[in-house]
Amino acid sequence: MNFIKKNISKINSDCEYAIALGNFDGMHFGHRCVIDTAKIKAKHLNCKSAVFTFWPHPNKVLAQKNFNDILSLEEKIALIKEMGVDEVFVIEFTPDFSKTTAEEFVNHLCQQFKIKSITTGYNFRFGHNRHGNIETLHRLKKHYGFEFNTINQVLIDGSVVSSSVLRKFLEVGCVNLFSEFTGKKYTIDCNVSTHYNSEIFNIFKSINSKAIFACLKDYKEIILPTSGIYLVQIQQIYFCLFFANNKEIFLIPINNQEINLGDSCKIEFLQIIKQYTNLDKTLEAALLIDACIKEATQYLEFRKKS
Repeated sequence: MNFIKKNISKINSDCEYAIALGNFDGMHFGHRCVIDTAKIKAKHLNCKSAVFTFWPHPNKVLAQKNFNDILSLEEKIALIKEMGVDEVFVIEFTPDFSKTTAEEFVNHLCQQFKIKSITTGYNFRFGHNRHGNIETLHRLKKHYGFEFNTINQVLIDGSVVSSSVLRKFLEVGCVNLFSEFTGKKYTIDCNVSTHYNSEIFNIFKSINSKAIFACLKDYKEIILPTSGIYLVQIQQIYFCLFFANNKEIFLIPINNQEINLGDSCKIEFLQIIKQYTNLDKTLEAALLIDACIKEATQYLEFRKKS
C-alpha cells in the first residue's frame, strides 16, 4: 500500500488511530459526519484521529478516463485538516492496487497501523471489483480488534447528500445548492492575465475596459460548472460576472470597480445568472452583460436584506 502524501515524516508503529475511511470527493456534510465521528471515537479511545483517502479517484483509474474531480487533492487535504484531524494519509490508487481484495486491504491497513476504530459512510465500497462493503468490515472487526461505525444517509430538504448529487448540481449550474450541501462555496483557483488576445475577450474589453482574463491554475481536471454566466466573488472581496469558454475564463466587475488581483485569484461561485449564450456580437453581448449585472446586483441586495 503506497502513500502519495502523509502529514508525518515516518509511520509510528506504536501510534493508535481512530480512522475515517473513504474517498471524500467534494467534502459534503455526509463526509464531515464520518470525519467528526472518527474524531469523537479518537477522544473516547484516547488515540489519534486520522483520515485515509485515495488518489486518484477510482473512477478515473478504472472506469472513466475523462472523470473530473470536484476538488484538487490539495483542497481536499486542506478541508480535512481544517476539521482538526490529527493526520491525513493519501493512498495511491493504481490499477495494481485495485486488484487488492477487501480482506487484503484491511489486513495491510491493520498490519501497518494500530487501528482502534474505523468509521465509513453507509455505502462505502472497497477492494477488487468493489466487493468489500460495511458488512465486510463488520465481519473483520472482531478478528483485527477494531470498532466499526457507519454513518447513515444525510438528508437536506429530503434529498440525499452525496458526491454524485454534487456533480449533478455543477452539471446544471446549481452552485447555490452545492453550497447548501457542503457548507462552502464552490471554488476554483485561477491564473490571471491582463494581456490576452482573443475575439471574445476583445469584445468584453470593448464593452468594459476592466474585463479580466483568467485560466484554471495548475490542475486541468477539476470540474467547472456548466457553461453560463455566474455571479462570483474573488478573494472574498470583489463581485464579478464569470464567463467560461472551454477552460478560458472572463471576468467583468459588476460595479465597474478597479480590481487588483495579482497573478492568481480564488473564485467563489455564488449564483448562476444565465445559461450559456453565444457572445460573438458586440451589441448583443453588451445588452446581455448589462442585464446580467442588474440581476446580479438585485441578488446581492436581496442577500444583504435576508
